[in-house]
Formats: sequence, C-alpha cells, structure tokens
Amino acid sequence: SGARAADLLAVTGTLGDGGAGLKFVTQPLPPETRVAALELIRRFDYPTPRVQFGVAARGIATAAMDLSDGLVEDLPKLAQASGVAARVTVERLPLSEAMRAAVPMAQARDFALAAGDDYELLLAVPPLRYTELAAAAHRLNLTLTVIGGFRDGSGVTWSLNGRDFVPGVRGWDHFAQASTQITV
Repeated sequence: SGARAADLLAVTGTLGDGGAGLKFVTQPLPPETRVAALELIRRFDYPTPRVQFGVAARGIATAAMDLSDGLVEDLPKLAQASGVAARVTVERLPLSEAMRAAVPMAQARDFALAAGDDYELLLAVPPLRYTELAAAAHRLNLTLTVIGGFRDGSGVTWSLNGRDFVPGVRGWDHFAQASTQITV
C-alpha cells in the first residue's frame, strides 16, 4: 500500500509463461512450436517464486506484491491500496523467447496480462532508487522491467503503441464461481 505518485511500476522476470504452459498441458503440442511449448510447460510445472528478490527489494521498493492473479487483476489492488492511479505501457510487458515462439503476439499479450502462475513480482519504486533495485535483480540473475508508473488519481489505464488500450482478458478471480446461495 506504499506506492506513491511518480513511482515507477516494474515487474520481475517474464509474464504469462505459466498460463501459456497450462494451455499446452491441456492440448496437443504443435510440432512446429514443440520445444517452446515444452519450455512454457516447464515454467508452469516449476515456477520460481521471487522470494530472494522480495527480500532484497525491502527498503527500496515502496510497494510490492506477487502476480498470483494476473496483472489485470492484481495491479488495481495495489493502486487502490496505495491511493494512487497506475498506468501501463502494454508493449513493455516482458515476454519470454518461448512465449514469442509458441503463440501469436496478441495471445502472448493476453497471457502476460491475465495469467498469474509465473510467481513474478509487481513493484513500485521511486525513480531515483530504480538503479539500486535493478542492481539487486542483476545480482540474482533476474530481469526487472519498467512497464509504467503511478500518478495522482485512481484506477488503472493501459496504452498500446501510444493509444488507449482496454484489456480483453481478466485475471483469476477466486470468487467468480462462488455460490451466492446459502444452504442451511
């Protein structure tokens, strides 16, 4: 809940690999993308929680959370808890080489926006401390990508190639299938 206006918005690793891996677990692997699909399945089966980086980010990042429910589901929670608005430049979302090889770009983007099984972190960091945070990521052989920032206001806005963008996907909602009926 500590993100502040003017903080940068960054993510660790690559986004969407776990969700794409799940897709390939449940359907036959296309021969032309088999190697890439197997790498995505490996990322789904054996995620790497970013615990060490989370510890290293303490005192540098102003806010952080995991992307367990996908960026489109989790970022609004972080922004609301912090009392700020967030903006995301969608073309900056980090995609793995396996993702780029296995699925069309629009589908890769949807996985990066909505899949949450990557165990990556979403962070707010003051611009003057970003280099310090990036150095911590480098020491752990981890990529850190700025995908946007925070400003005064509320909500989340998205852009793709300089134009307003509305994600056509949703993240994981644990209660979407919950019953509203009470049985006694």
